[in-house]
Amino acid sequence: MEQKMIYVGIDWADDHHDVVITDDSAKTLDQFRIGHTCDGFALLHSHITQHQTSPSLVLVAIETSRGLLVHELLQKGYTVYAINPKALEMFSLNSQIFMDFLKAFPDHDTLSSCKKKTFLAFLRKHRYSYPAKTEELWKTIQSPSLQPDKVTARSGRLRLGMLLGQLENLKEHITHYEREIQHILDHLPESTPVKSLPGVGERLAPELVAILGPNSKNGHHRFQAAEEIAKLSGCVPVVRESGKWKSVSLRYACVKSLRRTFHDWAFASINYSSWARAFYDYHKTRNQSHGTILRNLGKKWIKILFAVWLKGTTYNETLHIHNLKARNVPWAMAL
Repeated sequence: MEQKMIYVGIDWADDHHDVVITDDSAKTLDQFRIGHTCDGFALLHSHITQHQTSPSLVLVAIETSRGLLVHELLQKGYTVYAINPKALEMFSLNSQIFMDFLKAFPDHDTLSSCKKKTFLAFLRKHRYSYPAKTEELWKTIQSPSLQPDKVTARSGRLRLGMLLGQLENLKEHITHYEREIQHILDHLPESTPVKSLPGVGERLAPELVAILGPNSKNGHHRFQAAEEIAKLSGCVPVVRESGKWKSVSLRYACVKSLRRTFHDWAFASINYSSWARAFYDYHKTRNQSHGTILRNLGKKWIKILFAVWLKGTTYNETLHIHNLKARNVPWAMAL
């Protein structure tokens, strides 16, 4: 076999990895997919050795700087270049069960020695929300996996303990912040109209109240019209005209946090407002993109938000639908 350098690119994903092998000519020599399993790693090595049997002539680029696959590649003698570190998870990273799981089973030896009865008791103690996935989790735990050497495992366990301590401290401060925000929100008169809007919920209500600012009696407001908010959040496009020429494009110059807030609200409102659902479905059947529909829906919610905030009144879904029908709005007539 010719002694030439080969290059292996690995695109990291949660349960599989896409692999491309090339050489100095930039010609694709091989392209395949492997699972994140022992069999998958064995398949990777077999493909590599078909093109180069000398590990010193194999350069690997992968989207993580650590983990079992990286350890396996280094053990084979390949030169590994980390591109973009990512992390894997069994539970939601911000959940208490996630942290308690890592405390109870901080390394492979502890987890592999765990009996099913003990694992099920752990899930019950933490009131695991997805009992149907219990067997799937247990199979994941029991499936064979590659392991690092003892020194790497021990140092990883120490680092894990340090990170868990930091995470618990961070969660405590986040909880304190959330309580303070809720306390302030409960005592603001401007919050009542905002809270009455469909799909706002506990997360978006503080954001929307903060965006609008105080509704002062002297009339000095942060925004004088809903259109100002729509432009600042990027919910309205940029329109350029000259004679018969007209161009409509996405408004990139906007406050990105506001764009996200109104995008999230518009998306959530589909499940809480019948007219919002009708608006979305109507335009979806006419081949408008998901993002475009949500921006346009967000613009409509901004008008309603500004109106109820300015008047200090609560939102009335029935009244709004009645007004839509009175104007013969096509997508609202079936409501």
